[in-house]
Amino acid sequence: MALVLVLWIITLLSVVAASFSLGVRRDAGAAHHLVEEAQARAAAEAGVRLAMLGLVHPDRERRWVPGEGVRRITWQGVDLEIELALESGRIDINEAPRELLEAALAEAGVESESMRNTLAGRIIAWRGGRDSDAEPDGQAEYARIGLEYGPAGEPFRAVEELLLIPGIGAAEFRALRPMVTTFSGARGVDPSQAPPEVIRALPDLDQETVDRWQADRARALREERQPPALAARHVVSGGTDVHTVRSTAQLPSGARHTVRAVIQEADSTDPEPFRILHFRQTR
Repeated sequence: MALVLVLWIITLLSVVAASFSLGVRRDAGAAHHLVEEAQARAAAEAGVRLAMLGLVHPDRERRWVPGEGVRRITWQGVDLEIELALESGRIDINEAPRELLEAALAEAGVESESMRNTLAGRIIAWRGGRDSDAEPDGQAEYARIGLEYGPAGEPFRAVEELLLIPGIGAAEFRALRPMVTTFSGARGVDPSQAPPEVIRALPDLDQETVDRWQADRARALREERQPPALAARHVVSGGTDVHTVRSTAQLPSGARHTVRAVIQEADSTDPEPFRILHFRQTR
């Protein structure tokens, strides 16, 4: 009986020790994961600062140019991918005319023409504009749908407010997000800075024209010359002082983190060269 009791105690202690060891390994693994995640996040944020420095580099030959594509840099053992563009390459939902809004909705997958017309009217009503095709009483329309709020009647403060527009769900918003902004201040888009989705959304452009122009733009960037002009409606020339920086950091272990920041050139009295207007992190 004494031998059985001793064996039982030894077995119990072994189980306790194994459980404790497993818990320690699990906690150590979780801590290591958190450390790597913090390192990747810090490196991605450093990429935003590198972009700021590149924009104001005293040597014009080494100064970063918006819209030149993805820069790949190894910084302190971390691989960085940094892309810089002007916000004028996106569609400003506070300024864009109805036709351009409907074109963006079509590119986002809203197939029904009547639905695109309705959604464009709701966007215009939300930002406080007048639209002859929209229902005069927006509050009544929202109440009829079952919502306890109505159009804000003021400019969008962030593109995420589009999710408050009836008829724009998560799928439509995910497709619209790369195309739209609230920081451009222009009624059109600058094609030299525009992502492919925005170029495809411009009215009166067939796919062949879009593909040919994008190939010409890529060639011009490689040759360090100005991109060709694009003959289309809702196209503006010149940029803005608001930039978008997308910085992705990847550690040798595979940990990855992406930061997207919207920055604006500060005035001469500000000690920092840029102000951060919007900041978003994704894994």
